[in-house]
Amino acid sequence: MNIRNILPMLLLVAATGASADYPEGYYDGLEGKKRTELRNAAKSAVSAHKRISYGTSTWDAFKKTDVHFVDGRQAWWDMYSDNVVYTTDHKGLNIEHSMPNSWWGKDENGEAYCDIINLNPSDQTANSQKSNYPLGEVNQTIWTNGVSTVGRPVAGQGGGASYVFEPADDYKGDFARQYLYMVTVYDDINWQARYNWMYDLTSMTFLKPWAVELLLRWCADDPVDSKETRRNDAVYRVQGNRNPFVDLPHLADYIWGSKSDRPFTIVPEESGVENVMVAEDGIIAVFDLQGRNVAADRMDKGVYIVKYRSGVTRKVIK
Repeated sequence: MNIRNILPMLLLVAATGASADYPEGYYDGLEGKKRTELRNAAKSAVSAHKRISYGTSTWDAFKKTDVHFVDGRQAWWDMYSDNVVYTTDHKGLNIEHSMPNSWWGKDENGEAYCDIINLNPSDQTANSQKSNYPLGEVNQTIWTNGVSTVGRPVAGQGGGASYVFEPADDYKGDFARQYLYMVTVYDDINWQARYNWMYDLTSMTFLKPWAVELLLRWCADDPVDSKETRRNDAVYRVQGNRNPFVDLPHLADYIWGSKSDRPFTIVPEESGVENVMVAEDGIIAVFDLQGRNVAADRMDKGVYIVKYRSGVTRKVIK
């Protein structure tokens, strides 16, 4: 790929704060903790936030969190369809709970109901078709619009549900990290036993094994990108809290995954430039957060945007 083709994107990442610069000390309470204690520490770090009333105020918030440009005009960023609806109105769209609110009794007075982190602009038809089905991978499709798919789950998934909702590959990580946020911050709300396809109210991990495997795999296959980090920063400006699984992509693995037996460290072991270079297949270009090109062998301590030969672009802490 020609470096000139990626420079505008990297500059946009830097200019929009897409490196997800959370406040200093925001996650200090997570350091050194494991498993449930770590999940509780993450909850403590991000729970307090401003309540945004569901409805008109949500759409006002979406103007800051879920807008992109299409043909030079602002349009809602709908992760459920590829329909273009400009922000002059929101006809044909719903305010959709990523994790269905019926799972906790549709408590409209609770904080979970209006938490922007779990709300997205959604095409009405896709919203209706996905219903309150769990996330999953579809084996037999009953409905799709090319972005959202609903159908019978593959073997081992669904938790007993007849149907699952499968988002597009580009958004699977986005949805997975929203779900991880919800079961972390709202583990003590009125979860309904009849919808416990993904969660287990008797388990210290809160999630069923098949759900853990799916969510962690989707997080890995669709890593945090500039769309998510910009949204996370915008949510922080509007609502006053953040999704820790966007800021700290390695966090989920320490709570539910292969590193759950290790004490958590905020700066991941693999974030060093040498380790990242080994993990990927070589660096094409490095830029600082002002968009200036930096030689890979001359990187001082700091935060950089790194483009790899594989096509991956990520933030690297040195």
